[in-house]
Amino acid sequence: MVFYCVPASIVFLATVRALMKDDSTPNTDQFSWLLIGVATLAWPITLPMILRKKIADAAQARSVSSLNHA
Repeated sequence: MVFYCVPASIVFLATVRALMKDDSTPNTDQFSWLLIGVATLAWPITLPMILRKKIADAAQARSVSSLNHA
């Protein structure tokens, strides 16, 4: 049970954080919350995709930063 709940909590927190940062969608949008629920339940699929996106964004930010300092 813990094996399922811990990663599901990570996905839930990551998606809620993204929703809170998004100015184009109101936080009361029911469809957004439905998608957060689906993403949380399907964490074996969504968690690797979320991590890949975050790693790619960090790598891109690092390369842009190094180009600006060169």
